[in-house]
Amino acid sequence: MDTQLHESISALADGELASGDIELAFATLATPDGQLALKAYYQIGAALRSQHCGAELSADFAGRLASRLAHESTAGQQSACDSATSLP
Repeated sequence: MDTQLHESISALADGELASGDIELAFATLATPDGQLALKAYYQIGAALRSQHCGAELSADFAGRLASRLAHESTAGQQSACDSATSLP
């Protein structure tokens, strides 16, 4: 299943699917992969909305996550720049 179909199913689960995409989303849901994807998105949404998820984040979690994301972004930009400079 391609990314666009996953995004449509996710939007459907969140109640944010554009009316023009409903037919495609329901056709996708008629497949076993579509049904599994919808179930997964509902479970993810329920876990994110739950106040009782059973896990507490450490005090420095947000800072460590921000640092890792900044490093990944920088690393991705550097490799893209390296690739661009090596083009003929």
